[in-house]
Amino acid sequence: MVVAGALCVALIVLVAVFAGSLAPHDPDEQNFDLVETRPGAQALFGTDRFGRDVLSRVIHGSRISLYVPLFARVMRGPVLAEREKEYVEAIRALGATRWVVALKHVLPNVMSPFVVQGTVALSQAILIEASLSYLGLSAQPPTPSWGNMLNEGRTYLETAPWISVFPGIAIMVTVLAFNLLGDGLRDVLDPGAR
Repeated sequence: MVVAGALCVALIVLVAVFAGSLAPHDPDEQNFDLVETRPGAQALFGTDRFGRDVLSRVIHGSRISLYVPLFARVMRGPVLAEREKEYVEAIRALGATRWVVALKHVLPNVMSPFVVQGTVALSQAILIEASLSYLGLSAQPPTPSWGNMLNEGRTYLETAPWISVFPGIAIMVTVLAFNLLGDGLRDVLDPGAR
């Protein structure tokens, strides 16, 4: 499961980084000859009410979703608690340097909760951003964001469901991938499981 999650996360990150090269069209390019075109050869994910390519917008929307809450302070508390434990004092008394203590002893013991918390927080951040975009409180149109794409497509669910389906699938796959990655890494990094 961790491999599947890691591969999905890596793919999503690569798509976000290389969105400009991977997207077949500019995400804001309007083509009124192709308004609400069904998924097919002209547009793999179809087009929206302005004739914008949904695939290009999903690809570019990955950037907005992955930019929200990167954090470093989460790790500070567990590190401070871990470095005060007796085994760390014993290692210091044996002459280990600060770097050896930090990298070889403290870091492995705090990594598991950090990874799990980090992947859960990233999943939540993606859902929160999508929800805020859906409500019109985050990235504003025409900026492609998965949430605002869902919002724009909701009135066309009967006539052009692909406008909302593909961004919804992107949100679902991304959140699932981060959760799978977190669960797998927790199992791999947990020093108590060894």
